Amino acid sequence: MKLRLFACLALVLLCAAGACDPRGRIEAAQRAADEFHRRYSAQQYAEIYQNTTSVFRNSASQQDFENYEKDVQAKLGTIKSTDLNNYSVLYLFTGPMVRLDYQTTFAKGHAAESFEVRFKDGKPVIESYRIDNPLLH
Repeated sequence: MKLRLFACLALVLLCAAGACDPRGRIEAAQRAADEFHRRYSAQQYAEIYQNTTSVFRNSASQQDFENYEKDVQAKLGTIKSTDLNNYSVLYLFTGPMVRLDYQTTFAKGHAAESFEVRFKDGKPVIESYRIDNPLLH
């Protein structure tokens, strides 16, 4: 009986996971990263910060985030191009999360960027952002 219940539960979970549209999630997460890049280039750091999850906002104050992005802009300059190198979709108990890894070319160098994107009311929202370049350390 327990085995049958477990098999039914596994089947339901597999069907639900298949219905989650991983490609659509990836595309939506890419749009969120593209918006981040557009706002970075326009130096709209407050708008970036306001359109993130509470997890993101709890990791740094808005002023600290804006100061950091201004420093990135001063050291690396504007974005010239982005190349999505890798992505993954995780289905967690708290909902789906997409990770996007970019190689980004700036006016003054290159950097590796990573975004973790959650979905709130079906819309992509950045939960985590990381940029790596020796000039930023």
